[in-house]
Amino acid sequence: MGVVYRARDTRLRRDVALKILPEIFASDPERLHRFQREAQAIAALNHPNVVTIYSVEELRGIHFLTMELIEGKTLVDLIPAGGLRLEALLTFALPLADAMSAAHQRVIVHRDLKPANIMVGADGRVKVLDFGLARLRQEAQASPDPSVVTTEQLTAQQRVLGTPAYMSPEQAEGKAVDARSDIFSLGVMLYEMATGTRPFQGDSAFAIISSILKDAPTPLTQLRPDLPPDLDRIVRRCLAKEPMRRYQTALDVRNELEDLQRQIASDALVSVPAPAPQRRPRPGPRRAIGVVAGLSVLAAAVSVIVWRPFDYLTSAPPVRATFDQLTSQPGGELFASLSPDGRWVVYTGEGAGNRDIYLQSVSGQTPINLTADSPADDEQPAFSPDGERIAFRSSRESGGIFVMGRTGEAVRRVTREGFNPVWSPDGTELAYTTVPTELRPQNAEQRGQLMVVAVNGGEPRRLHDRASLPRWSPRGRRIAFSGRLSGAEGTSNIRLNATAGMMSVRWANATRLTPAAR
Repeated sequence: MGVVYRARDTRLRRDVALKILPEIFASDPERLHRFQREAQAIAALNHPNVVTIYSVEELRGIHFLTMELIEGKTLVDLIPAGGLRLEALLTFALPLADAMSAAHQRVIVHRDLKPANIMVGADGRVKVLDFGLARLRQEAQASPDPSVVTTEQLTAQQRVLGTPAYMSPEQAEGKAVDARSDIFSLGVMLYEMATGTRPFQGDSAFAIISSILKDAPTPLTQLRPDLPPDLDRIVRRCLAKEPMRRYQTALDVRNELEDLQRQIASDALVSVPAPAPQRRPRPGPRRAIGVVAGLSVLAAAVSVIVWRPFDYLTSAPPVRATFDQLTSQPGGELFASLSPDGRWVVYTGEGAGNRDIYLQSVSGQTPINLTADSPADDEQPAFSPDGERIAFRSSRESGGIFVMGRTGEAVRRVTREGFNPVWSPDGTELAYTTVPTELRPQNAEQRGQLMVVAVNGGEPRRLHDRASLPRWSPRGRRIAFSGRLSGAEGTSNIRLNATAGMMSVRWANATRLTPAAR
């Protein structure tokens, strides 16, 4: 909103940008209010990636702002048809997320994030512009009316303030918005930077809004197979329809992007080819004697290993572990499962009055309730081997094992019974028991049946009648579980053939599995 001119400040001898509210709009109280609100929003921020405002002026009824002049291009001009290279995308995305984090910490919601409002200067610095639709803290407190606090829908003109292609679902529907609306818009921009196309399209504003409300965008890796799956996961979570399923802060988005950038740099270092081995001269007679002697010593060492194969279990130096607290929500927190890449933890929390499943970054502090839409108890989550799905036990719809996406989407039933699900290494099957195991399995009086079921559906197979806490072997050929052997006191570990259900090995010690498991 407003017209921008380049001007010269003759006193300070510098070029500035003048943003002028056209005279035709100056008599409109709403337009004038928005113009003044932009000045207040920018003035409240002091960030290297947000345009700097110098002054708010009025001269002969003309209202204008004097601002920092950015000489460069908008992000629109820099995104090629096929999308940016990953390194360039992260170079733009990190400061953009950082700027929005600073705004959100000041309780300022931009509400009109789009590439046209992002400038990249000649020095490569990213600047966020145009806070004309920003919502400030005092407005949110002063007016309970959602139409004032949020999108100010203009029904007479059949339009919504903002740019439809970059709106969040709640903004497009005229609902109350907060910082998570900007995170959705940021996700749209990340998608466009990665692919050169927008995730939601249509022939009209109403068609685009309909797509935002209903459609799931094509995965980034399908359009750009060269992009890492982690970027697709980050963008997909930003674009979640429900605000509760998105990142809860722009800082979390920034941290994720920074982790990805570091991972890419680390992978590039690892992939540097090693120098070619030097040719060594053929051994002469004396070297040959030394080689034979060396082989003799090696044979002696091998014989020691053969005869004492488990000495390493007792002679290895102790491992010193350190512990960091990840969660601090009220109520119990149980059944933690770490993602394969070690960046996320999913767990059961009791803080909402029932059991829900929460997702949290190991470097963050804001857990996301993935099952907030279900009043039933949801618990015992387990990450899939690829980290993209979560299996869990739920009491919804008479109970059973369910699977959902890692950000809580696409929940579906797998079985109508079962507890404590665990994934097979290839991600195609789940093992579970028919009786739950809580915190102290050694004190449990009951053992349920050990079952295996295909994740995509089918009839479960029974492998054993008295089992708890199943665990797959790394190759998926065996399942270890806790059970009670007939005629024995205490708990023993048993290994089963995962396909035939035949018992093959037993261990008397409940705390140690032999390294022979495959």
